[in-house]
Amino acid sequence: MKWSYWIELYIRTHCVARGLRPLTIAAYDSTLKQFRDWIRIKEDREPDQLSARDVLAYVQYLREVRDNGDSA
Repeated sequence: MKWSYWIELYIRTHCVARGLRPLTIAAYDSTLKQFRDWIRIKEDREPDQLSARDVLAYVQYLREVRDNGDSA
């Protein structure tokens, strides 16, 4: 399935259904799209082809390259 489907599904079921504020929802949306862009540059795979290892590699990238802390 396509990225847009999964991102929209997550935003609707996790964020909107929980009553999160619009800025928080926008932050989640932006974060998921940044992850999508990173995967596309790295290996260009769809969400159903990813593993936990891919997510952990992205977290490591955020820590090392972007100097994000644990809370980010």
